[in-house]
Amino acid sequence: MARPALIAGAVCVLLAIAANAELPEVTVGLVYDGPQSRAVIDIDALQVEIDVLLAGEYRLDFADAVIRRADWTLPGAENALRELLEYDDVDVVMTLGILSTQAAADAAVLPKPVIGVAVADPELQGFPIDGDSSGKPNFVYLTNFRSVDTQLAAFAGAVDFERLGVLVDEHTLDALPALSSDKAAELSAAIGAEVAAIPVGDSVDKLFPELDGFDAVYVTPLIRFGESGMRRLAAELERRRLPSFSLLGGSELDWGLLMSLGGSESEVTVLARRIALNIQRIVLGDEPAGIPVAIDYSERLTINMAVAERIGYEPTYAVLADARLINQPEDPGADRIGFSETLVLAVRQNRSLRVAGFDPDVAATDLASARAQLLPQLGVGLSRTQIDEDRANPLVQPERSSDLQLTGRQLLYSDDRIATFRAAGHGLDASYLDYRRAELDVIEAAGVAYLQVLRADALLRVRQANLETTRENLQLARVREAIGFSGRSDVLRWESRLATERRDLIAAEAALMQAGVRLGQVLGESQSAPPQPIADTLDATLSFFGSARFGTLIDSPSSWTRFRSFLVAEALTQSPELDAVDARLAAQQRLRLAARRKFYLPEVELAAGAGNRLSASGAGSDSSLLNQDDESWSVAVTASWPIFTGGALRARLDAEDYRLRQLEAQQTALEEQVEARMRIALHAVGASYSAIDLSEIAAHAARENLTIVADAYAKGAASITDLLEAQDASLTAELGAADARYGYLIDLMAVLRAAGDFRLVLEPDYRDRFLRDAQAYVDAAARGTGDRQ
Repeated sequence: MARPALIAGAVCVLLAIAANAELPEVTVGLVYDGPQSRAVIDIDALQVEIDVLLAGEYRLDFADAVIRRADWTLPGAENALRELLEYDDVDVVMTLGILSTQAAADAAVLPKPVIGVAVADPELQGFPIDGDSSGKPNFVYLTNFRSVDTQLAAFAGAVDFERLGVLVDEHTLDALPALSSDKAAELSAAIGAEVAAIPVGDSVDKLFPELDGFDAVYVTPLIRFGESGMRRLAAELERRRLPSFSLLGGSELDWGLLMSLGGSESEVTVLARRIALNIQRIVLGDEPAGIPVAIDYSERLTINMAVAERIGYEPTYAVLADARLINQPEDPGADRIGFSETLVLAVRQNRSLRVAGFDPDVAATDLASARAQLLPQLGVGLSRTQIDEDRANPLVQPERSSDLQLTGRQLLYSDDRIATFRAAGHGLDASYLDYRRAELDVIEAAGVAYLQVLRADALLRVRQANLETTRENLQLARVREAIGFSGRSDVLRWESRLATERRDLIAAEAALMQAGVRLGQVLGESQSAPPQPIADTLDATLSFFGSARFGTLIDSPSSWTRFRSFLVAEALTQSPELDAVDARLAAQQRLRLAARRKFYLPEVELAAGAGNRLSASGAGSDSSLLNQDDESWSVAVTASWPIFTGGALRARLDAEDYRLRQLEAQQTALEEQVEARMRIALHAVGASYSAIDLSEIAAHAARENLTIVADAYAKGAASITDLLEAQDASLTAELGAADARYGYLIDLMAVLRAAGDFRLVLEPDYRDRFLRDAQAYVDAAARGTGDRQ
């Protein structure tokens, strides 16, 4: 049964091959400046992009027979270009080197379409420009108008140097002498440092002595050096601790150079697609002279932080805020921590909670003191007495005597002391509840601090993306200025915008650091290197609140109203503040009762004592005639009532009564506060929950609008004001979307705190029980109002 399917598949493949073979063929000739040790243009990637665009229309051919490599001289490049222009089978020529592209720009006549790909500085090289295109028949080139001036200005803004060496291939310098004379002087004046060109031959080793006396190096494309040669160059620059700037960027930073403005993977893709589009337009009949030459790359300083660390270079905060950092050394001091782990750790380590933990210990000592007053009291006394000889008497007191006395007391009944003991017990209960309240506050603070770090990080990422958009728009404005679509004012407005957004980004980074400090403080951890939240654990922990079962409790006005009532009831039941007031009420009620009973209840006490005279001497010490021994004892039971206290008892009763009424009023007020706290938190979480989807819709619409307006601006169909407004709207919407999710979770923490219960995030097994209880309450409330489910 499989053979027919295989035969059918083979037939389809053969038909496709046959169809492709029948397509008209487009042969593209390639001109290189010389034998290259590495490819600047990825021909394979270019082939893929062209095949996609021309599929079903043309078949592209990059044959070895139509590839020419010059000898790294401008005359050699001119000869190689001329050969392909005279070659009958070539339809389009691409120049893939600075010299070969220069030869095409300088040629008086181009009999075939030429696409110039490698352009260093079109203004410096004297390339033709007419509006947004070359205006030269059969010639189109690709440039982002990223001049050497722009790159060196970025380098000088990031690194302080006095003498800059510019490494340029010696053949390029021979062909373009302005690079080493006029341009060097112009750049020196522009950046306030001496700039000197360093010719580079075919040997890295011969270059090294030429680096003496320079304190920074700018590296132009040195295509004759492969990866090994560039790595050796980078290692030597690193050994000399010389900051380096790569014109090409990309892999050159991976090989050890310090920084660059370009060379990202996206640039390579954009370039390949643009070349493919130009070939498509040419084979479809468009005149190359009218094809736009500008290609828009996003300019962003990229810094290899591993190299920076090794050469001792530390970027300023302003540079860090504007740069893309690669190869950053990992921070060994930053621990990663999950959400639930954060809450548990806060309870264990929070310093303020440790302080509150002493309150129950103090209350326990008060209880022990009150209990001691109800237990037997024993005492021992030892005395040595000497009186006047004239007053000594064997019946009363000898002149000199030593006595040992043992006393004991037992309170048989005292309503005052019993009340104090019971009140102390309630006070201990209240102190434990106060500690529970402090514990809940710390758990909420830890959860909020954790979420604020994640929110600050999300907002920072939005601002970073917005800054990238502004960079792209600034580059676009520069291109528009270069081709005459707009004036200098657009560039200046984008530069002003870029500076403002860099300032905002620094503020966002500071906010992230501040949030980290708060998290470290609430956890009792290092504030200089606080633990880093793990967003994935947040999703796992709080996914319950986005579940369908939880959603049924809040997805309609009626169920949401009943669910709020359930949570309010839970808050009133579980509030440690209310329970603490109840404990203090019980204590005060007992104290008030004792104050009332004081008027008529006695205090009854048993007292006993035993003594022994250890010695007696002097006058009156002879008691033998009295027939008394040296031992004595006594037992007494006493009952006492206050008869007249000057109004103290009445004052005490009034005071205890006022305290009781005060606590009762406090209980009522606190019940209102607990309910209000819960209802306010619930209204906030209801609004923030709805805001999540709405904010995302707004952000999506604003992003799409920005794309449309930016495209229109690039084509000259929209003003800079339109684009600024669209970007502002997009930024506001993106910030709102990033903030909405974390705002909801922070509001949710307030709900859990109002409920006095964080088990929903700490104990996964509790969630089913909570849902059952909540659903039962909602269903019962619905039946009670006559609703039908």
